[in-house]
Amino acid sequence: MKGQGQHWCSLLVMILVGALWTTQPGMALVISEVMYHPVEDTGTPDGNETLEFIELYNNRAVFEDLSGYTFTNGINYTFPDGTILGAKEYLVVAKDPNAIRSAYPEVPVGKIFGPFEMNNEGTKQTSLDNDGERIELSNANEEIIISFRYNDARPWPNAPDGTGHSLILARPGADPEGASAWAPSTFIGGTPGGPDEAQVGPPEPNLVTLVDVGHPGRYFKGTQEPSPGPGGEPNTAWTEIGFNDDPNTTAWLNGPSGYGYSNQPEELLTINTILSDMQGGYTSVYARLRFTVTAEQIASFTQLRSTVHYDDGYVLYLNGEEIPRANVNGDPPAFYTEGNSASDYGPDMRESSSWVSLLVPGTNVLAIQGHNTNPSTSSDFVLTAELDGVIVPVSGGDDIRARVVINELLANSDAAPGTDWLELYNPGPIPVDLNDVYLSDGRFELLQYKIPDGIVLQPGEFWAV
Repeated sequence: MKGQGQHWCSLLVMILVGALWTTQPGMALVISEVMYHPVEDTGTPDGNETLEFIELYNNRAVFEDLSGYTFTNGINYTFPDGTILGAKEYLVVAKDPNAIRSAYPEVPVGKIFGPFEMNNEGTKQTSLDNDGERIELSNANEEIIISFRYNDARPWPNAPDGTGHSLILARPGADPEGASAWAPSTFIGGTPGGPDEAQVGPPEPNLVTLVDVGHPGRYFKGTQEPSPGPGGEPNTAWTEIGFNDDPNTTAWLNGPSGYGYSNQPEELLTINTILSDMQGGYTSVYARLRFTVTAEQIASFTQLRSTVHYDDGYVLYLNGEEIPRANVNGDPPAFYTEGNSASDYGPDMRESSSWVSLLVPGTNVLAIQGHNTNPSTSSDFVLTAELDGVIVPVSGGDDIRARVVINELLANSDAAPGTDWLELYNPGPIPVDLNDVYLSDGRFELLQYKIPDGIVLQPGEFWAV
């Protein structure tokens, strides 16, 4: 029985692995754009149907081998052997590859495949159905891995139906059968072979390093208060910009950021100033790290980000004001105060927009005090502070659809003919320049009315015409 049980268990594992193997390739391969009804062109016998295309996108971190993959519904096309779609890459299957190359010279030639033929069960249809149809892609094992039906009727967007916009997958994680997953392309003509603006995620913030590991600094061994009050009580005068930390006249010492001692290789990576006399000698360490910023830099920062490597507790200050702290009590902690608990803590990262107001043009000081626990027996101590200015680029700057809405309109007013009007609204969060923006009520005449130059809608502002 034992041998038979093992046999069935092994067989079940093989079946599960096989199932996962066969379904995995299609999980992140998506149809990301469809041009099913290009803008009408009465100068050609079949309009502009030669510009029809279907775009595939590989959202995986590894390449996708499309050898033998076949569109089995909507269109008929089989990828040749050796067709590789790289990680995060696009390719286009075109009705007329030459027409696509001519209309979209920016698309790499090696990423344009075709021509495709129609697969519509014997009908005389010669192009993708302008009213909508099902598109299916099967793998080399004839298993359907992508299947959805697009449409041009509500709630599906109608702009892709002849105005020159393509149909784009705006929400890749959503069910492609649902209209809410799709949107018209931002620009007429679409973006075959690349992402549409609406498909691009929010931009990554830019970081300006103000203080890094190894930053030049001055430190004070906590055998006493670094700036005692009249009665010897602790205060934060040592954290202020103008405090005197001259090693020639005070007990402060020169030493790059990264203070402590340890026998652990990973902790030693952040230690640049070794405190070989701290164990059994003193509980705390204080450091002042000067840096400079310009007024222009301060104005560009949306927030500041601090990163502290510590073992066991710390308090961080910026120009005399406490910002974050961890695992130590006291307001401020006295030099003999021990950390609340002994542990190896990972980097503590904090962000705040309010810290930006603490910066001043010119010289600034990031100050930090670190506290050990049970210093006579503690085997390590780590104190390293980093500070970055965060600049978040504004996203969707040219995508009017993402921020300006038609808020209200009056049409066919019987009481006072000629008083029809339409109102635009900017819900924010940034101003929107309406230069080169048009209004139209005809999908084949998109440039009927140009909004006057100089109209800028502030967040929360309305504009009517």
